[in-house]
Amino acid sequence: MTFNFSYTEEISNEAAYEIAGFLRELSYSFEGIYFSQIRAHQRAIYPRRLDLIENWEEGKDDEERTF
Repeated sequence: MTFNFSYTEEISNEAAYEIAGFLRELSYSFEGIYFSQIRAHQRAIYPRRLDLIENWEEGKDDEERTF
């Protein structure tokens, strides 16, 4: 995801600092509340190697039992 933010007017150093701090705290708060949901979705998209190995081994055991 890309976010193209362009603001033509200059802001003061203090304003930039305060806005950056606000956005950082907003992000921390959001992640604190929704961390488990974010992590679950991330694992669904990018499964961990260990999860892939365990799932493969479980499937292998099931196939061996059918013979």
